[in-house]
Amino acid sequence: LNKNFNVCFMDTETFLDNGEHTAFNIESTTYKYNNFDSMRLSKPNTNSFYGINCVKEFLESLTGNTLIYMHNAAFDFRFILNKMYDHEHYISSGNRLKTIQGKYIKSNGSYVNIVIKCTLAFLNTKLSNLPSMFGLKKIEKAPYPYDLINRENINSFIPFDKCCEHIKD
Repeated sequence: LNKNFNVCFMDTETFLDNGEHTAFNIESTTYKYNNFDSMRLSKPNTNSFYGINCVKEFLESLTGNTLIYMHNAAFDFRFILNKMYDHEHYISSGNRLKTIQGKYIKSNGSYVNIVIKCTLAFLNTKLSNLPSMFGLKKIEKAPYPYDLINRENINSFIPFDKCCEHIKD
């Protein structure tokens, strides 16, 4: 990546579709490095991409060369991999991906360089443990009804009480 690039933190939510994970939601927060030498970050840009085309919509939203951090990238990057070209610098350890880089060709013909790095490779713990590791106040992850969303109802309104039925303690 050159001196001016984006830094993105992202996470993918999936549902099981005939035993295969299908991405249906990507949450991302992106910062633009204004000057690499001073490491100044821009104001964050937070986005949510929802639906079967969320991966393509996320990639199309990238406005320049981007360093993407994922916690457990070995899982999340597989939804991006088949849309990337010129993969190189693939580094893994066991079943964990540490880093990979490639290009994404946007629908307008331009391309962005992408470098994916796994935060789990250097913070070897669940995300929920990170606040206490760094002396931050406890952040509770909201319960999520992972087994509720599927291909048939992804664009449907689901009443709150129905969602609560699918939340596991």
